[in-house]
Amino acid sequence: MHSRIEWIVFSVAGLVALAFCALLYLAARSWRKIATWKWIIGLLLLVPHLLLLACIPFALQGGNAPQGSARWNEAFGAEVYMMFILPVPALLGSIGSFLVFKLSRPVSSPTV
Repeated sequence: MHSRIEWIVFSVAGLVALAFCALLYLAARSWRKIATWKWIIGLLLLVPHLLLLACIPFALQGGNAPQGSARWNEAFGAEVYMMFILPVPALLGSIGSFLVFKLSRPVSSPTV
């Protein structure tokens, strides 16, 4: 049962990493087309993805630490963030950044 849960966690983490990379690629492609403030807002909407990816090593380093130890507390906190707190902001942020990068109008440059 435990290995199945690890497989699910790794699969979800992989999907989050792929979505994060795809949105960064979309941001890089639209960088010259949109205004700077929209580009910055789009990247700030991707912060929950980055936090999700940063929580993975902390969640995995816990191992079989005794309950109440510092390592167990770090792993437990990272798992709570990964499973309950960050998925909804990551989903909303990815939808928002997709809309910012994909639907933005090009910046009008002055004709010289």
